[in-house]
Amino acid sequence: MAAEYLKWENEFNTGESKIDEQHQQIFKYINQLHHAIKMDKDEDEVNEILKGLKDYSIYHFNLEEEMMKNKLYPKFESHHGEHVIFIDRLEMLAADMRIKNRSISMRLLKFLKVWFSGHILNTDKKFVQFLLPGTEKPE
Repeated sequence: MAAEYLKWENEFNTGESKIDEQHQQIFKYINQLHHAIKMDKDEDEVNEILKGLKDYSIYHFNLEEEMMKNKLYPKFESHHGEHVIFIDRLEMLAADMRIKNRSISMRLLKFLKVWFSGHILNTDKKFVQFLLPGTEKPE
């Protein structure tokens, strides 16, 4: 595969290895999707990657949310809300892409890149700071 569209950088590490590993897997799905779109792969292949991304994201979000509930994370509702918005937006953009024969594909990729980067660097890092003992707690 060519250069990565969304490259894992040290700044994305949250300090919680299970969450970081899952984030890296999500980056792989996004990079696979970028490659498939760039190489003009058939619709079935693109849809398979999108389904994998959605399913894995839901799996990951469920893990995060279970951890939040167990630790009584005070910002659970807003964090959960970001997850819900992401899945809704992913479904909407994927449907638009199918209807418009991928003319929306770059918009979908940009959304994925910007959303996951921002979510990890802000929302997830604050949650992990709360989760891990001995770290400074976010305000």
